[in-house]
Amino acid sequence: VQISNKIKNYQKEISNIKKVFDPGWSGKPDSKQSRILNEYGLSYQHGAKHGQIYSIKNPNIKLITSSTPSDVNTGKNVARDLINAVKKIKQYEN
Repeated sequence: VQISNKIKNYQKEISNIKKVFDPGWSGKPDSKQSRILNEYGLSYQHGAKHGQIYSIKNPNIKLITSSTPSDVNTGKNVARDLINAVKKIKQYEN
């Protein structure tokens, strides 16, 4: 039962990340996206051509983002990469 609850919670987390990031990425996180980043101990750093989302506790966990909304899939790509980063963060916590 406990494992089942963990899986359900994890699926909710993934769904929430997708829901917030899939609609789009403007080149930097909006308020909802920033809230998600903070929940997972992540921070965003803006750059000239690319931004970077990284783990505050483990800076080796990072992903590079576009500084512009290059196409309609940008938000989905950021969501996918963010989900992978969250998986890594959870592995380091255990």
